[in-house]
This record gives sequence, C-alpha cells and structure tokens, in this order.
Amino acid sequence: MTNIKTISDQVLWDLTRSKVQQERNLSLEIIELLREVRTRRLHLERGYESFHQYCVKELKYDDGAAHRRIKALDLVCQIPEVVQCIQTGTLSLTTASQMQNFFNQEAKKDKAYTKEAKLELVISLESKSKREIEKTLATLAPETLKQTEKVRYVSGTHLKVELVIDEVLMKKIQRLKNITSHKNKTIRDLIESLVDDALEKKDPEIKALKILAKNKKTQDVKKAFPEKCNPASPRSRYIPAHIKRQVWVRAKSQCTFIDPVSKFHCTASRFLQTEHIIPFALGGASTLDNLTLLCSNHNKLKALHTFGKSTMDRYLES
Repeated sequence: MTNIKTISDQVLWDLTRSKVQQERNLSLEIIELLREVRTRRLHLERGYESFHQYCVKELKYDDGAAHRRIKALDLVCQIPEVVQCIQTGTLSLTTASQMQNFFNQEAKKDKAYTKEAKLELVISLESKSKREIEKTLATLAPETLKQTEKVRYVSGTHLKVELVIDEVLMKKIQRLKNITSHKNKTIRDLIESLVDDALEKKDPEIKALKILAKNKKTQDVKKAFPEKCNPASPRSRYIPAHIKRQVWVRAKSQCTFIDPVSKFHCTASRFLQTEHIIPFALGGASTLDNLTLLCSNHNKLKALHTFGKSTMDRYLES
C-alpha cells in the first residue's frame, strides 16, 4: 500500500472514496455468495444448525454483523433494486437490515407490505441516518420497533435481558409474584421458578432420567424400556413416549447430524424432532434402533437427500 503520509490531500481524498466504493462492491459480492450458500443449503450440509450460526462460527462475523448481512440478503432477494442503492451508497447494510426487520415485524401483524410498497419506502429512506429511519418507521408503526429483545453480558456469569411487555402481561406477572411471594421476592425469582417448573414438566431428558432412576430401584428397566416399539406395530408411525425419551437421552438433547466431510457435529438444541433413520415411507420401523434426533433444518435436509428436491418442493420453503 502507498505510504499515506507522503501523498497529497487530493490523492488521499480520492483514494479514500475509491476504497469505500470497493468496500461496497465487495459487500455486494459477499451477499451474492451468501445467497448461493443458502440456496444450496451448504451450511446445513456442513453441520450448522442455522444460517446465522454458519455466519458466526464459520465466517467469524459477530452476531450483529451476521444479522445485518442476513437481513440485507433477505431484502435484496425480495427487492433486487436494493442492490443499486447499496452500490451507490444511498443505502447501507445497517439500513437494509433495519428495513427488513421492520417488514418482518409488520408481516407478523398481518400488515405485510407488497413489493412495490417496500420499494417505495426504501427509496424514501435513502441517504437517511439510522435515527431518522427509526423515527420514520416508529411513526408508521409505533409498536413494531419496540418488540426487540436484547440480551448482553454484564459479568462473566450474568446477563442483562431487555424486553417490552404490555400492561396486561405486567399485571399477570405482578399477580403471580404476589401469590407466590413466600418464595418469589423478585421478578427474577419468579422467572427462575417458572422456568424450573416448566423444565421439570416438559424437558424429555429430565423425564427420561427420572423414570430411569425410578425403574433402577425396582429392577424393572427392561420392562420400562423395551428394545422394540411396543405395544405399537413396527409399521406404525406412533412412537411411544418411553421410546422418545430414550432417543432424547441417547442424543443428549441435541441434533445428531454430523457433516461427513468435516465431521462437524450440529449443536442445535431447539426445534428438535424424533426422526426415522430409514424413513417410514421406505419401510423404516418406529423402533429405538431406527430413531434419532434431528433439528428441523437437518430433518428437512435429510428429506431432500432421500426424496429429492422435486418431491419435497411442495412441502419445504425454497
């Protein structure tokens, strides 16, 4: 690189403008590459549970940078004209991300914008600052921008959670806190108590370990955990609860997908589904040795591999 200390003011001025334009062009190239990776579902093939995780773990973006690029990509896919705005610098990735977040929130409230309406709003916000855009969007939909939840570390072991709730929910929280005030002195105590109770009732792994411990005492493990799917027929889609619990414990409540190339193991612990290793449609039985645990994205990927894109297009989003 040229020694910037020795160049003239005009050369410095022009060089900076040139490099910034190169940066914009490079950002667009990256967005196009990201689009193709997502279209091919290559991030799933490599074992990542989501596109966001791929951007953070593989590409080393921080959460905010990954989010901005993904949302900008979504906006570009929906409104191709946005590419020109980003290229000329009238629309930044941050602005594009803001706009896409806004459109997504409005769609959840059954106020989806048409492509034409989106483009009109995008054009009206070109070259505006982040605060100017927030003000405009807040004017259009006062409640939309207030729903963002924020989580950040305040120490090595503690996090701060920020969210907006309405008065009705706050009254419910206060009412429950008052009723359980003998053990819940603060809202934090109440949340921890509710989460513990919910996990006790809903977590398949906790349920399975409880039952296992109980049956060890009675020496009845074999009866409680039969190797085959009984009393259901081997050709039944029905999977008894005790079989599902064993699948969850064996998988340690995590997706079992492993990329055959990199050996990377999917770490997803959300949206998990009990899945037939040999598909039920191809004669697979609902038995413990033919069942595994997959996240929803890798379950879809497995279906694409097994039945093909043309068959699965009617069931899966592109």
